[in-house]
Amino acid sequence: MKNKLTLPRGYISYSSMSLLESSEKTWIERYVYGKPSFESKYTRFGSYVDEEIQKGKSDDPMVDMVIGLAPRYKYFQYKVMAMLGDIKLLGYIDTYEPYKLDDYKTGKVKWTQSKADKSDQLLFYATEIYILKKKIPECGITWLETKDSIDGGVELTGKVQTFKVIFSMVDILKMMARIKKSAERMSEIYQLELEKL
Repeated sequence: MKNKLTLPRGYISYSSMSLLESSEKTWIERYVYGKPSFESKYTRFGSYVDEEIQKGKSDDPMVDMVIGLAPRYKYFQYKVMAMLGDIKLLGYIDTYEPYKLDDYKTGKVKWTQSKADKSDQLLFYATEIYILKKKIPECGITWLETKDSIDGGVELTGKVQTFKVIFSMVDILKMMARIKKSAERMSEIYQLELEKL
C-alpha cells in the first residue's frame, strides 16, 4: 500500500515545485519553516501592475495604456484548485475565462516565442485546467517590458507583446508526472523534517 502524501501546506503550487527543483534547502526554509520569500523592487512593481490591470484603469498614464493592450479575460487572479490523484494543486492565473488563460510577465529581459513555449508555469496552469475541464486551454504569455527609472524605481516602457502557446497532450502528461514526482519528494522531505522536531 502506498503511503499517503503529507505536504506542508496541503497542496502543491508551481512556485513550490519550481523552488524544490532548484534548491531543496531553500524549499525547506520557505515551505517547512516559513521563511519569507525574496522580494525586490521588480517583484513589487510586477504586483502593482497586475493589480492595476485587474482594476481596468490606472492613474499612471503608461500603466493605463498597457491595460488597453494586454489581454483581459473575464476573471483575474483566478484561483484554480485541481486534484491529480490524491495531490491537491493550487494556482492563481493572471487572467482567465473558460478555455483561455494568459500570464502577465513584467521585466527588462525580452520574452520570445521560444521562451514562452517553454514556460513551465503556464504548462502547470494548463494542466490544472485540463484536469478540471478535460480540454487543453488556449494559453498565452504577455510581456510588459520595464526599465529602471531615473529615480531608482521601475517603470513600463509601453512595449507589450503577447505570445500564444500551444501545449500538447504529451506536454500535459509530462507535467503530471513531474508534479507527482515533486509531491512525493516534498512529502518525503517534510516527514524527515518533522522527525527532527
